[in-house]
Amino acid sequence: MNNPPFLKISNNLLNKFPARSIPLLNINKVVSADSTDVETNTFNQNNDKITPVKYKFGSFDSILNLNLNDSIDFIHVFLTNTEFCAKRCLVHNLNSLSSDSIHDKRLKAKDISAVNYRILSFDDHLNFTHLSKLLSAITNSDRRLWTLVPHLTKLFLEKEYDSSEPKSSKNYLYSQFVVLTSLLVFKRNNLNFNVKLIGNSGSRGKLADKPCSLENFPEIEYKVLKNIELIVSRGELVLNNEECLLFLKTLSLVTHGNDNVVKSLTSQIDVNNMSLGQMCSYLHTLSLLPVSDTFNFTDLSKSTLERITDIVKNGVELPKSSIPELYHYFYLTGDLEHEMFDIMSDDIVQRRIEFECSKDFYRVTFPLAISRRISSPELSKWLLNQLATRCDTYINDVSNFLFVLMSIASSIKIDYNKPKLAENLKTMDIETDIYEKALMYLNESTRGAYFPSERSALLYLFEKAMELLEGCDEDQFVQLTQALTHKLVKMNTSMKLKLVKECKKRVNTVRVGGIPHILQFIVWMYGNKNPDLVATLTMYMERILSDIATYNIGDHSLLQMSTLHMDSFLTDIKSLANVLYIMDWSNVHSEDLAREVYNLVSKGNYTMVSGAELRDLSHIVHYIALSNTELKNLDPLYIIIRETLRKDEEVQPRDLIMIIESMIINAQHTRHKQLLKEIEEKAMVLCGPASTIETLSNSLSRLTDAKYTLKDNGSGNYIFQLNA
Repeated sequence: MNNPPFLKISNNLLNKFPARSIPLLNINKVVSADSTDVETNTFNQNNDKITPVKYKFGSFDSILNLNLNDSIDFIHVFLTNTEFCAKRCLVHNLNSLSSDSIHDKRLKAKDISAVNYRILSFDDHLNFTHLSKLLSAITNSDRRLWTLVPHLTKLFLEKEYDSSEPKSSKNYLYSQFVVLTSLLVFKRNNLNFNVKLIGNSGSRGKLADKPCSLENFPEIEYKVLKNIELIVSRGELVLNNEECLLFLKTLSLVTHGNDNVVKSLTSQIDVNNMSLGQMCSYLHTLSLLPVSDTFNFTDLSKSTLERITDIVKNGVELPKSSIPELYHYFYLTGDLEHEMFDIMSDDIVQRRIEFECSKDFYRVTFPLAISRRISSPELSKWLLNQLATRCDTYINDVSNFLFVLMSIASSIKIDYNKPKLAENLKTMDIETDIYEKALMYLNESTRGAYFPSERSALLYLFEKAMELLEGCDEDQFVQLTQALTHKLVKMNTSMKLKLVKECKKRVNTVRVGGIPHILQFIVWMYGNKNPDLVATLTMYMERILSDIATYNIGDHSLLQMSTLHMDSFLTDIKSLANVLYIMDWSNVHSEDLAREVYNLVSKGNYTMVSGAELRDLSHIVHYIALSNTELKNLDPLYIIIRETLRKDEEVQPRDLIMIIESMIINAQHTRHKQLLKEIEEKAMVLCGPASTIETLSNSLSRLTDAKYTLKDNGSGNYIFQLNA
């Protein structure tokens, strides 16, 4: 919707409000303008956008002659281009909170000053309705007016509800919810904005120099919810399903809910008289409500979901807006095996549904990726097309974009040999990429975003992901490196140098949980012991040494990680083993690191390595032995390895080779005869490639002084046997 131009304002407006000479408001003066000139809006069920209205006042000068109510109405219309309606404002705020974009309206500086001073001139006379109108208009208008929000919020909370007027109960209730959603909009939009409080109490105060934001927002939420609880507890209000659903949606957005309010609103809802779309919204809202553990909606949600399922199975088409809500419900509850989940998966492919809002798209794709239904050929192609076509919108949420890109790239099947009949191209041709890029460029002006094949769409997305390199945060950088490991990504020298430079730049800022992923990416990118690889790994080795040493002395602040990486090499044995294996493979050894690793795994009577797999234990003991030959007290580790070897039925030859090599370096074979016996027994029944089995036999013979020969088992693999 294109916003119409603002009302024309005279050039000498500021002269009406000289400093310290704000005109007084005549509260009792009645405006003689004909009220029939006002065009009243009606709520549109098909389009809930607020329709612009024509107001009866032609210029801003006329506000000086208006009474209080008309002045508030005039300011609301001037800032929003719409007449005030509590229900429409509530719907508008909820839509704004669910939207991807933030619309920052810009007004003239003199208009900002005039509105600001005019509101301050009558703030002592404002009631609940006035304050809700102003807060709704200001939070959706120019940011320079947001300095009024803390002051108006304080006035709103100081007002007392007159319970002797039951007719005003619903207006009061709407005012509370409009203010609550307006403040949520303000909080969302105000992340990087410096809010300033209005000066001391009084209607003639100036803007204070002391900066202040709504840091006490939880307290404000609590007070507003208490006000709402006061009015709903009277039991005099009769609300319909639509009103209850709007109020519940608002409550689902707050941090701390109110069980009494939720209970009162849910008790007035009649599911039998709801439309299919309302039932889906109701079910989704129930999963979002912040209620206490003793107050749950399990039975109510289950019955509502079954009712929705029966209606859809009977042939009723599910509204497009309800699909993201239901997917998000399944994601929040973990119920990913419900039959409705599969019904919707087929539905979105058959109807070719497109989601303009990135939040809706990710609410659909996340549960599909987690449940592995994204591997369906038709579904993966649909998701890939959506992600590529609306990439400029979806990429604004970097973390979600990279997650979905990784999921789709690893799931979609690309037929490299199938000819493209429509374009007369074969994907195995060396010039395919050039032709497809040319087709994309030629069709862009007439057909919009166009991708001749799944391959071209993926390559386009990887190029867009590469553009995020310098601007992404640490967690997003780790995600980016994992996304770029796809086989379609061709790493040229320039690209490698750029990525390695970024890895080095972030060595001290990347989170602990992301370091193993960075190391794996660097090794994958080079694939050999390149000098750049060794130099980068050496830098990260110093970082790992510092982190482990810090953790060993009792400083656990490094564990305050993001939710992206739940485990790290400080607490997870598998992550530690992977890190040490990469360092070992690259010949990046450190005596200090080996010592700190041993101190780490030996803490708490070797709690960290108890129950570990043989593969992980072999990597750890091999790195310690090769890096620090002075560490002789490795007996507890070898005892744990022996016990693990006895229990483990599936043993790999490479693991036994690494254990044997570590024993040779530290001369531990004479101290652990039982371990050698276990290794020999396992080795006699292992099979594998000739080179691997031969290495194992040679390593073992150095400890046992026995001679072994290889024997073909008839399937291309070999085992070795002891010579008689």
